[in-house]
Amino acid sequence: MEKFITIFTFLVVFNMLMMVLSYIYIRKSQDRLFCSVSDFLSSAKLFLDHNGARTFKNILPNNCDVESTSLTLHIQKLEKAFHSTVNECRRRHVFSRQMDYAEDRPLLTLFTTWEPSPEKFFVYNCTLRNWSSFIPKVNLVLFTNNSDLKKEALQYGWSVLPIIHHIEGVPVLKSMFKTVISTFNSTYYGFSNSDILFIDDLLDSLKTVNRAYRDHNVFLTGRRTNIPHLSLKEVVSYDNIRKAASERGKLFIVASEDYFITTSRFPWNTIPEFVIGRPAYDNWLVGFARCHFYTVIDITSTVLACHQTTKAGNKEGSKHKTLTSYNHELLVKLGLSTNYGAGFVICPEKKTYYNLCGDIEVMDRPITSFPKYCSCKTW
Repeated sequence: MEKFITIFTFLVVFNMLMMVLSYIYIRKSQDRLFCSVSDFLSSAKLFLDHNGARTFKNILPNNCDVESTSLTLHIQKLEKAFHSTVNECRRRHVFSRQMDYAEDRPLLTLFTTWEPSPEKFFVYNCTLRNWSSFIPKVNLVLFTNNSDLKKEALQYGWSVLPIIHHIEGVPVLKSMFKTVISTFNSTYYGFSNSDILFIDDLLDSLKTVNRAYRDHNVFLTGRRTNIPHLSLKEVVSYDNIRKAASERGKLFIVASEDYFITTSRFPWNTIPEFVIGRPAYDNWLVGFARCHFYTVIDITSTVLACHQTTKAGNKEGSKHKTLTSYNHELLVKLGLSTNYGAGFVICPEKKTYYNLCGDIEVMDRPITSFPKYCSCKTW
């Protein structure tokens, strides 16, 4: 019902806008009015910027025939439509606060792992600091066998668990997921690469998904935004991270996913023993979830996941000297699908977005927007 009201309100505003623009076009074509479409759109923006303090009629430039009875009527209808939209947004925000996440347990358990590296000490320190801002709404876990890393993570309020299952020293993803699920109680469980920073929109998106798909076995992922040379001043606040992303951030390719969030019911027991930080496993996981009918949601549009780009560049996973093709070879050995395209981030049937009220919602992707490689036929 809420989605219907929102769509209806938008259509009312849109129709009013089109009526006024049509009127301007007709009058202009008759050489009786010199008010351009640009004039009208600029005035509409100013009307919204002034939050209704000035009437639309007073904002229109002098070259517009504001005394016209027909134009005045259209403007009145347009102002009414704007007010209806604002009232609807206000109602939705009140409802959203009432329906906010109210469970006793944390919303998310988020874990990662890394090896000590002098070159990336600053990056990992930023991750420790950034993620700790989510406590206590999020359980934070670092998997490591290094005593120095353990000590530092504990100082930031993280939990630390040992790496038990690994292949040639590289942690196995499913083992870490199973461990955090059995150790911590939260609504969602997620893994992220250790050089990714998040802001508050991560929790906002999870709350929306939880309201809409509380009883679903969901799988969430998204694209990252590469930001070179982040400074300590930038990473200490969400607003500064947003600013850095808008000024020099670049959305990464659709074939790369750096974080995955699931429920405790995701069948990790059946997942191959992928190692992290190497190619293939990210796309395969998304493809598996999609093609086995889990509720897979692309949250790129509402979650800013910032990759701290260093001299190593944006494709570190393919530059490792060991186990570079391990995940792919494992799939071939097990006789499982290697249709990685089905797991590209533009393939999930659902995605999050911001509606006109600035609230996060989940929508179905248009069927016509799916590339052929998204097909699940080979699964």
